[in-house]
Amino acid sequence: SVTLKKLALATDLDDLNNSLKDKILEKTLHFKEANKIAKLGIWEHDIVNKSVTWSDEIYDLFKINKNEFNLTYDSLLELIHPDDRNFVHNAYLKSLEEKIPYEIKHRLLLPNEEIRWVLEKCTTKFNIKNEPIFSIGIMQDITKNEELKEKELLLQEQSRMISMGQMIGNI
Repeated sequence: SVTLKKLALATDLDDLNNSLKDKILEKTLHFKEANKIAKLGIWEHDIVNKSVTWSDEIYDLFKINKNEFNLTYDSLLELIHPDDRNFVHNAYLKSLEEKIPYEIKHRLLLPNEEIRWVLEKCTTKFNIKNEPIFSIGIMQDITKNEELKEKELLLQEQSRMISMGQMIGNI
């Protein structure tokens, strides 16, 4: 009777464990799908071990095969638009020095020469000696938003030029 109760309890625990695993897997899949929809990826920089990790969404954003790319902080900087590299690097260094998170917009230059805009946010954890040990951040593709803003500015400029032309024509 005691053995049957132990067996029943073990079975209940196994069922609970499997149910929890299924729920975690389901939530993980939902999280990944939401990130894909939002065009949002997560990156981690283990400063102590000098390693960088990207979610699949960031590899997709950069149009890079993760099995063919040697990911380091320096290789990441190489993928940032040359005109934005110093800005991005300095924003990260400033966040480390001042121990504050950062949020910036910048461009990427993809291997196929396509330019993409991203919103990047980062926060860093520090050890007891106040030394940076680990950064985590997100990168979100905002290219469509930036392109719409650019078109809107162009239309405003064209409208202004048309108005000026009409004013000159009335003089």
